[in-house]
Order: sequence, then structure tokens, then C-alpha cells
Amino acid sequence: MTGYPQRRMESEMNNKSLSLVTVIIPVRNEAESIQQVLMSVFNQDYPLGKMEILVVDGMSSDGTRSQMKDFMDENPQVNLTILDNPQQIVPPALNIGIQQATGEFILRVDGH
Repeated sequence: MTGYPQRRMESEMNNKSLSLVTVIIPVRNEAESIQQVLMSVFNQDYPLGKMEILVVDGMSSDGTRSQMKDFMDENPQVNLTILDNPQQIVPPALNIGIQQATGEFILRVDGH
């Protein structure tokens, strides 16, 4: 399920005035579900060029980070950044994501 859908490319060319949206995904030990979560964000109708995805990782120890890096390698057109959350709980993860966000709008998506 990788690749850049044709409808997405056409949509981006026609929507230059759309706002940048930041998607914050706080995670910790979500190796079993993180690829599905990322694909669900990837498959939205909103143009990828107008989205930044910030995954804030609570120091996962189950391969979550490896799964995210695999997704990034397979989908280089996705603006995805992995941030560290040493406190390992959701409120600090959200604060970290908000501090790094550059979008006009911020969305939260859970990692499971």
C-alpha cells in the first residue's frame, strides 16, 4: 500500500491555498498498529504536501520506531518527523508536538 496516488497529486496542484495541518501522534510501544495508523493518515483526502505528521515516541521498546522508519523509507513523500518523549506519557507528548508544530491547524491521532 505504498506509492503516491494520482488523485492526491492532482488534488495538491489544485489546492495551493489550503492551510498546513499538523498531525500529532503520541505513541509508546505501538509496533503492532503504528503502520496502520500512519497509512490511515496517509490515505486521507487532504493533500500530503499540506500535512506534517509528528509522531512523538515515548521511548518505545517494542520496535515501534523501526516500524515508523520502514514506513518513512517506503513513503518518502510523507512529511513525517519522529520526536522523543522521555516522560513516556501522553500530555508531555502533546506538548512536545505542539511546540514543534508549524501547521495552522493541529490534529491529534492516537497510535492504536
